Amino acid sequence: MTRSFRRAARFLAFAFPVALAACSGGGDPLSPPTTGGVALTVSGLPGGTAASIAMTGPGGFSRALTASGTVDGLTPGSYTLTAASVSAGGNTYAPATASQTVDVPASTSRVQVTVAYAQLNSQIVLTLSGLPGGTNGSVLVTNGSGFSQAVTATTTLTGLVPGIYTIAASSVTSGANTYAPSPASQQVQVTAGQSTSATVSYAMSVPGTVNLVIDGLTITQSVQTYDDTVPLVANRDAYLRVFVRADQANTVAPAVRVRLYQGANPTPVATYTLPAPGASVPMTVDQGTLGSSWNQLIPAAQMTAGLRILADVDPGNGVPESNEADNSYPSSGLQEALDVRAVAAFNINLVPVIVKGRTGNVTPGNMNQFVVTLSKVMPLQPSAVNVTLRATPYSSSADTLKYDNSNGAWGTVLSELFALQQAEGTGKYFYGVVNTSYGSGVAGIGYVPGKAAVGWDRLPSGDGVLAHEIGHNFSLSHAPCNNPGGTDPLFPYSGGTIGVWGLDVGSLTLKSPSSFDLMGYCNGTQWISDYHYQKALNYRQNTTGTVIAGAQSGLLVWGRIVNGAVTLEPAFEISAPASVPARRGPYVLEGLDDGGTILFSYPFEGELVADQDVEQRQFAFVIPLAGTSTDRLARLRVQGGSRTAERSSAAAMAVRGRGVAALRHQQPLPDRQARTVGGRMVRLQWNAAAYPMALVRDAATGDILSFARSGDATIGAGGRELDITFSDGVRSRQEQVTPQ
Repeated sequence: MTRSFRRAARFLAFAFPVALAACSGGGDPLSPPTTGGVALTVSGLPGGTAASIAMTGPGGFSRALTASGTVDGLTPGSYTLTAASVSAGGNTYAPATASQTVDVPASTSRVQVTVAYAQLNSQIVLTLSGLPGGTNGSVLVTNGSGFSQAVTATTTLTGLVPGIYTIAASSVTSGANTYAPSPASQQVQVTAGQSTSATVSYAMSVPGTVNLVIDGLTITQSVQTYDDTVPLVANRDAYLRVFVRADQANTVAPAVRVRLYQGANPTPVATYTLPAPGASVPMTVDQGTLGSSWNQLIPAAQMTAGLRILADVDPGNGVPESNEADNSYPSSGLQEALDVRAVAAFNINLVPVIVKGRTGNVTPGNMNQFVVTLSKVMPLQPSAVNVTLRATPYSSSADTLKYDNSNGAWGTVLSELFALQQAEGTGKYFYGVVNTSYGSGVAGIGYVPGKAAVGWDRLPSGDGVLAHEIGHNFSLSHAPCNNPGGTDPLFPYSGGTIGVWGLDVGSLTLKSPSSFDLMGYCNGTQWISDYHYQKALNYRQNTTGTVIAGAQSGLLVWGRIVNGAVTLEPAFEISAPASVPARRGPYVLEGLDDGGTILFSYPFEGELVADQDVEQRQFAFVIPLAGTSTDRLARLRVQGGSRTAERSSAAAMAVRGRGVAALRHQQPLPDRQARTVGGRMVRLQWNAAAYPMALVRDAATGDILSFARSGDATIGAGGRELDITFSDGVRSRQEQVTPQ
């Protein structure tokens, strides 16, 4: 993750010994064509409006396209066109298809591609009622960006820019009578491409007599819209604000009664009487100060599914009013159902990671400081945020972590952490904590979505880094603030702000709508928008609750795809819960015998890595090894588009189907040595030509200490006896080593 004090990460492919299928071309003019082309048609935009289309493809190809035209001289392969929304004349135009992939062959004919834009018809349907025939209302609709429209009768305001709109109504006179509006002021959220309804009801006033109404109420756990549409999390404290409004200046201070009901039960489960916050009732709604509303903390135990609410201002009728019939909320006098949802516990394992001798500083004493912001802003039950600390640090084989990630080390750590998570098979989120030599630069990296991320140990900023990266894990892309890559085109608020009022319930600190969404890169006050909060909640409800199966014999297969180029890491035979691809995708993992017969095949998509200049996906699976066919496994292959990566076992190919016993006899010795260095580290050396990677475990606990590379690795083993699984790429050989 980067912010304004961190630069955007640039991730590079690593040069591991894999066989990649190569594309070649060239020849004289009489030869068959070696390149291809694309003919792009852009439609639906007003004349002179530039489209926003990014085209990427093989070999790092990247080009920005703004209008219809052709792109020629393309290397054959798979190309992705990603279109973003654009604004023109106060209107927003969105592409019908945000991303599309085309295969460009070597041909003199261009591939036809169309990007169709359409105007997002955002509107407010405003209804005015209660006025005598021929009497005009007095309503002004504004937003914070210069929009202002007077409305005198029921109308539909179209072509609106998404955002918060204020509808302010004034009293009008008809004949000898004055008609007061209700509500006098309200705010509505206009969402791109959607219709929003609002009503202003006029009623004849009795001169000199105040009228009180409940304009609205909000129940907030992190962030909430004024119309209270953000779902609530069960068993989490919530803060109730009731907004009472008077139609004229006054010196009355009525109480508000709030009753909570469970389901259809007519008897309240709780009743609260809220005293007036001041000596008079305001005439307009002000969400910006807690002193302008009638407030009550609702404890976690009362926040349960099926909860309903009913509020009344001046329940004892102690204040003479011009209308005593409009004191309830909802105005119907019927209980309002609240959207309270149960969410699964959030289990996260913090892993101290050693990179080039630097160990991430996460301890039993500070581990809970890393999840403070996460627990406040995300749709979680704070009492069910379960933080565990991996007692054994993990030693990464990554190069030194750099502020600009120019060597790709951050991606290596993330890939290894993902493999570690799959091998341990607990189902928990894994968050690697690293120590950097710099204080400004890349601070974190994670999957969108996924269950693994890495961040630095610098507190208190490390707390915000974790919240941002776990936000990615919860499926959130970036908010458009300070030009991050990979922004969500549907994010509703310009400038990457949260757009509505948030609240830190623990400290009762309000968060202004102008605060920045934590998924952006802007400094300043950060919180979460209602858009991201609801998106994270929906993702968690749709993906949690997976039952973790028991451990079995499996093959850990892992690697990454960077801009279409595949890297396949050496595989390991392990005992762990099976974890096969859950989502089909454009890549295929295959296991083959020495004759080329396919023993297993899994299409997959891979986990998308955030903060990348080019698309990068990583994968890690535990393929179950059941049945005798695995005795024949000799090759692993990953294919996607025109790219292929493969690993083979020289020993398995040599015995050509004569079984496991023959294979073990054929495998070379690892020629390993292990020496204690400095009392806390172990230097492990082995025959890298035969075994390019070693999985190192603590023999006593079984904890994985490292995925060690290149035949020479220093590991935080502290003199422990080690169990080492050496991989020749496909097959494994296990050894037990006591460091000297």
